[in-house]
Amino acid sequence: MELYIIDFDKQFQRHLSEWLSKNKENYEMEEIEDMLPELYEKWSDTPAKWLDGETPDAYFKKFDDPVQLIKLMVRYTASDISLPNPLLNRISELKEKALEPLGDLFLGKIAIPKKADENEVKLLAVNLMNEIDSNYMQDAYIKALEDAKLDEGLAEAICETLANNACNDMAEKILAQWDAISVDAVKERYLDILVNVPGHDGIYKKLLDQFVCTPEHKALFASYLGKYGDDRAIETLQDALDWPDINYLDYLEIRHAIEELGEEVKHERVFDGDPYYESLKGVE
Repeated sequence: MELYIIDFDKQFQRHLSEWLSKNKENYEMEEIEDMLPELYEKWSDTPAKWLDGETPDAYFKKFDDPVQLIKLMVRYTASDISLPNPLLNRISELKEKALEPLGDLFLGKIAIPKKADENEVKLLAVNLMNEIDSNYMQDAYIKALEDAKLDEGLAEAICETLANNACNDMAEKILAQWDAISVDAVKERYLDILVNVPGHDGIYKKLLDQFVCTPEHKALFASYLGKYGDDRAIETLQDALDWPDINYLDYLEIRHAIEELGEEVKHERVFDGDPYYESLKGVE
């Protein structure tokens, strides 16, 4: 059976408009806004003439081919019509059957129309795979993060997925390619993941090295050290409080990292003239 693009949102808006014309005088606007999820759920479970008697919620349940459904999802993104939630829910319901084609979509093995946003499509694939099995595609995700030009939203979604499943095996894979990484932004992506694998000496050394040797983003790397929880970093962090090349925000984050590692900070430093200090002082 062929699948067509149907504007579910338009149909719901039409239903809602009819409901409002009959009921709006009985409710305050805030009440109606609170009722929207309930109204949508009732509409989703009601047989519709425009679906030949099917309910919106059940319409896609009769389709079992994940490739067919995923290709329809891609066609929706290339149109001006919003993706219907029942379609996404059906793909997710197919579980393991949908993983391989979703992975193929992420890897570019399924054609994406020119009118579609490739990054949006890949992000959809990532989100759906996460719902089914967030451990799927780990190696491909690690590889994808090597691309310094990777869309930031997509990179964040991948980093979050890997961070939530971070383990020693994943850390070893990332560390094995560390020396080949020349772009600091890519290293930061990997550190977002590695900081979630505790008690690993190699990770601690990378975090400390980035903090000491990278001129920018001192506050970020200090926060990583605080989060990682290895108190060997305290001495270096305490020394950093007097580094001449840090700004006020760096200083605050370094203090916070030291405190997070269990050490009291009594150090004081003058930052008059520092733009961050002057800006925050003005707020206070």
